[in-house]
Amino acid sequence: RYARMLAIFRAERKLDAYVPVAPTRIARAFELGRELPEARVKALLTQVLESPLVPRVAAEIQSRLGRKLEPQDVWYAGFKPGAKRPESELDALTRKRYPTAEAFAKDLPRILQGMGFSADKADWLAARIRVDASRGAGHAQQALRRGDFARLRTRVEKGGMDYKGYNIAVHELGHNVEQTFGLYGVDHTLLTGVPNNAFTEALAFVFQARDLELLGQGKPTKESERERVLGDFWQTWERSGIAMVDMGVWHWLYANPDATPAQLRDAVVSISRDVWNRWFAPVLGGEDTTLLAVYSHMISYPLYLPDYPLGHLIAFQIEEHLSRKGPPIPDDGLAVNIVASGVAVRPVDAMPVVRDADLKARVTGRTATVTIGQGIADTPAGRKITISDFIFEVPDMAPKPSPSKVRFRVDSPIPAAAEILASDRLSDVSGTFIDPNASKGNLTATFNLGM
Repeated sequence: RYARMLAIFRAERKLDAYVPVAPTRIARAFELGRELPEARVKALLTQVLESPLVPRVAAEIQSRLGRKLEPQDVWYAGFKPGAKRPESELDALTRKRYPTAEAFAKDLPRILQGMGFSADKADWLAARIRVDASRGAGHAQQALRRGDFARLRTRVEKGGMDYKGYNIAVHELGHNVEQTFGLYGVDHTLLTGVPNNAFTEALAFVFQARDLELLGQGKPTKESERERVLGDFWQTWERSGIAMVDMGVWHWLYANPDATPAQLRDAVVSISRDVWNRWFAPVLGGEDTTLLAVYSHMISYPLYLPDYPLGHLIAFQIEEHLSRKGPPIPDDGLAVNIVASGVAVRPVDAMPVVRDADLKARVTGRTATVTIGQGIADTPAGRKITISDFIFEVPDMAPKPSPSKVRFRVDSPIPAAAEILASDRLSDVSGTFIDPNASKGNLTATFNLGM
């Protein structure tokens, strides 16, 4: 195991001299691969590891288990949707539906429609993905040129695909969908891919969270959504730990380039103990536990492990968008233009109606803008005000509530302006009280309001 890891390290060191902008494997993994500085990633992971939510979630797990938490509870799976059902029951369900890899492949269009894709898009995606039975763990292999197929691999035993194999297959399908869109949805194939692997992990997590729903085993409820969020948080916490170990080991390798496999093993064990004792032992006990050093990804995919907790953080944001019944409309997905004259409109709450206005409005998928060239407003006391250069803007309608701003010019006698400044909407920002009945002259002013 550790001889293999050393061989990978020494191969990477031979590349260092040829990449002056990122002269170590660590720099290439973060600066080039993730396009995120290592310090930024480490800070994010530290925030997760030290989150005040950790002891609260741990207390809930302890209550469910009815005992004090132990080191193996770092892998607690009781928040998963299927945790309350015997695995043998789920195995029987998936084996019956998917006796072979081919059966799963034939079901891809239905699964993809269950994820919200249209029938045409689901067929298009399924036609570009091939399913293979693997002899090892699941994997998603992207196609590198158009016309080739993305490969989905998962375990299919002699008796059919068990639930674990199915759960992995749904995860890998998320990767394949990202890979396919990333290859065909860009102008040039050299632009294929995602900003970094954490984004493809995020989409895979979004798919995986819906595995039972895709089997027809019920729709999400408020309670199941709570469980999902707790489970994702616990996994993010655990995977932040293994990411810290992975990063620490590579720094040790560069500091000890002539190490032997035995020395590397001792270092990995020591680093994993340090990470455990700092962040996990206070919650789970078991001082000097080495569970965080067991991950084979450290050998097969050097410095990949940080993408898992980052992927969970991204997936949580995707889920927030999906909870709004679909992602925001893209800016170019909608265009509405309105032109009107002689309009009566109340541009700002608690202010007079503007009449005889010439109005233009433009709404896109993400923005809204309303302009009024000029109009007349009457104050409650009958005084007249000319309002011009009015602009109402919503720069981004995706956030809820959406921030907006208003700008307009007022030309009027001072008594009329004083009456407006005394209104509920402007009194808290005008700062100065002017008696409309004891004022003379004319005023020109521009107002800017955040809403």
